[in-house]
Amino acid sequence: MDWLSEEPNLSPTLATTTWKVLIVDDDDEVHKVTQLCLLDFSFEEKGIEFINAYSGDEAKKILSERNDIALVLLDVVMESDDSGLKVSKYIRNELENHFTRVVLRTGQPGFAPINDVMQDYDIDGYLAKTEITKHKLNHTCYIALRSYRDLTRIQKYQKGLEAVINAIANLTQIDEVLDLAQAVITQLASVLNAEQAEFVIQNTDIFTLTKNGSDTWRIIIDAEKSVMLNKNDKLDKPYQYIELTNKALSTKHNLYEPPHYLNYYQSKRGTETIFLLKTEQKLTKNSKKLLHAFSVQVVLTLENLLLNK
Repeated sequence: MDWLSEEPNLSPTLATTTWKVLIVDDDDEVHKVTQLCLLDFSFEEKGIEFINAYSGDEAKKILSERNDIALVLLDVVMESDDSGLKVSKYIRNELENHFTRVVLRTGQPGFAPINDVMQDYDIDGYLAKTEITKHKLNHTCYIALRSYRDLTRIQKYQKGLEAVINAIANLTQIDEVLDLAQAVITQLASVLNAEQAEFVIQNTDIFTLTKNGSDTWRIIIDAEKSVMLNKNDKLDKPYQYIELTNKALSTKHNLYEPPHYLNYYQSKRGTETIFLLKTEQKLTKNSKKLLHAFSVQVVLTLENLLLNK
């Protein structure tokens, strides 16, 4: 199941330290003034990295080679009276890029009346060069980048959900408790990498505690080994893990105490399970949602395996 794979090259990347802004204008002075106005611009603690194009054809080439451009500040009249409009159509129709924000700028608004352009072209703003101020340019960038951020988050969350669904299919094929260990590592990497490209699965511990009445199983999983213990066996993990899992069991709620994430789940059979993930990577809100969905599937698989035994 891979409903997003038809557009593999369109997925933008957010895991960068700057917002990529493409300035497209045949006037070098416009490039210099734009960069000067946005020199101190910052959104979500990220500044702007400028990319420069001086014609519509040059802009098309850059856009066809990159998937990380958040905003295009696009002149309308360059090598032809409608060069900018052609670039706008190229972005949406040929590249099928609906993430990059496009703001038209023109010194000759008579060639492209604002009402006609806004209706006929998929753009996010229209600025007359004679009316552009530093304040208005900053305001435009805030709106455009916020929209780009939200669209890319939605896309990454969709990919994360796809990874969770694929993980469910893979986990249901496991028929041994200890075989679950490697599957969890592999599928967890897929889930988190889909939503957070910078997630590193190394240096990660996973610890699952399952309790059903008087019986308690502890499944310890990490990148190197997996063991299954009963309630009388020695637990080969730091006391802090026990303290955290007991806290989650007593409150019956999820816990997020960096670098530890704990998901509490009680199945319809009454089995209580704690899924603990230790990672130095900061988890986004969407990652926590995906982890919850994934960990529920892990514990349901684990419960079925244990009951079958």
